Amino acid sequence: MAIYAFNSGNDPPGAIAEFWEQSGYTFEPVYDVDKRFGANADALGARAFPVNIVVGPDGRVLHARRGFHEERIRELLGID
Repeated sequence: MAIYAFNSGNDPPGAIAEFWEQSGYTFEPVYDVDKRFGANADALGARAFPVNIVVGPDGRVLHARRGFHEERIRELLGID
């Protein structure tokens, strides 16, 4: 399993690093410096940010919703 957190906003990397440290996340954020994710987010079902997108092993989008829906994501990933 891979988890990616894309930042396609205008926040400087230092601000994101500080937020990450305070939040205790254990995976690295991806900085969308050339705005490629933001430009193509619509194809993944992202209409607003933040958004959670779960892509299955076959490449199909299984879940795409704005906000954070921990229970549904845990269900899709098989995490109790």
